[in-house]
Amino acid sequence: MAVPVGPDTSPISFLQKDPLESPQEQKLPVFKRSDSEERISATVHEKTLGLKVYYEKNPIEKWRLRQQLSKKAIFHQSYPGKKFEKWRSGISKDKSEADEEQPPQWTSGSITETTEVDLSNINPASLPSDLSSFQKATIVRLDRSWFTVIPQQLKSLRYLEELSLQRNAIFDVTSEQIKGLHLKKLDLSENPLWYHTAPFAFPSTLEILILVNTRLSEFPRTIVDLRQLRELNVNQNNLSTLPKEIGRLQCLVVLSAEENELSSLPDELWSCKKLRELYLRENQLTTVSQGVGELPDLHILDLRENPLCRNQLESAQLRQALQPKLTDKEHPLDLVLIL
Repeated sequence: MAVPVGPDTSPISFLQKDPLESPQEQKLPVFKRSDSEERISATVHEKTLGLKVYYEKNPIEKWRLRQQLSKKAIFHQSYPGKKFEKWRSGISKDKSEADEEQPPQWTSGSITETTEVDLSNINPASLPSDLSSFQKATIVRLDRSWFTVIPQQLKSLRYLEELSLQRNAIFDVTSEQIKGLHLKKLDLSENPLWYHTAPFAFPSTLEILILVNTRLSEFPRTIVDLRQLRELNVNQNNLSTLPKEIGRLQCLVVLSAEENELSSLPDELWSCKKLRELYLRENQLTTVSQGVGELPDLHILDLRENPLCRNQLESAQLRQALQPKLTDKEHPLDLVLIL
């Protein structure tokens, strides 16, 4: 069959047409957003505007964001055998510290009135020498910043009560560092405290002390001198014993020593009459003295994953010592034992 050839029927006629010459004849597909896509787009737009306004009103956060975007820091935290090693990428070797962007002058009224300051991930060299702009700050966070000592600039914050220094490179806490600090809460978790070269010194006003995952093999003796201490957390360390002097902590309400190597507990611990919560999960405890029943306010005793839990005789004796509390309807005890 012959194929008709003409101006409109030629097999190659469509190649000879210029679509720009007759846009009215060109039919392009029209894509419309669904309702869900419109909502997502509106939400993203709204959040973007919200972030823009937030960073404009908070020069600290804006500066921190710019620092994080301009510098990519990679920290190596394999402590054993590699003490405080750090690699940085994205920073030219010939760039001096003077060329680096300096923090803004934080003197606005909103910053002066703030009570909680988060300067985590900050370069220690970039911490301003004068923190008087945060004169009313009661809580300061300097986590993941590779400080090797407690910054002395914090002494100018006379209302400071809570200080968090998680995941830094602090191994010594001396009396010179804490002089002038009247803290109620101090968090030194994930610092290499096992490298300490001098006895620890803690503010005498401390009520809460957190030393999680600091690889301590010996209990810091100076802790027993903190007469106002209410909560002590030494989880994830290598402690094998608790000192007999722990009985001096008459205000102690919560003691958490999970994931250690404790094989026994001193009888002096039961003289802490205000002790209400005792967390000893995942240790090496084979027995617990019946003196634990003498704690009048004890409410939670967590002994999971200890050899004691597999010893039916010891577990039975412990339950017998705690029987009065187990049957007390006004002050029930949550005794957690995995037999």
